Amino acid sequence: MTFLTHLPWTKKPVRSETPDQHPVVSLHREINRMFDSFFNDFRDPSAEDFRSWSGFTPAIDVSETENRFEVSAELPGMTAEDISLKVHNGMLTLSGEHKREEEKEDKNYYRMERSYGSFQRAIPLPDNIDEDSVDAQFKNGVLTVSFNRIALPEYQARRIEVKSS
Repeated sequence: MTFLTHLPWTKKPVRSETPDQHPVVSLHREINRMFDSFFNDFRDPSAEDFRSWSGFTPAIDVSETENRFEVSAELPGMTAEDISLKVHNGMLTLSGEHKREEEKEDKNYYRMERSYGSFQRAIPLPDNIDEDSVDAQFKNGVLTVSFNRIALPEYQARRIEVKSS
């Protein structure tokens, strides 16, 4: 080390550590390990993977055009009979169960990332839709629920007089 490295206006030497050796990464790993060991106590002993215990959550897309409001959900491996839809008080509720097919032969999994289980998603709907115009289509593992948009009356702000006592 040279004399210049001790001066406050010079650059400090860069630590030569890999990302795995960084203290924050180490702390992150330790916290994950603690949570994993805690939740393993509540795990179903017959479950082969923690994700199967935690359930299945479908990914959704919400979009709108000038005339339509649309919600799409990815539900691979499911049928229309596995899905339940409800509209109530400005909320679209999508629920169902992604069932796991039991295989007769014994397999030794090295890694299993597919999730199974029951799910429920509640999507708030905007005020400017007609709930009675709902249309639901299920094709190629994608559920698409669409509503007609309606024009809401425009309200004018009015000034309120503030009285003092």
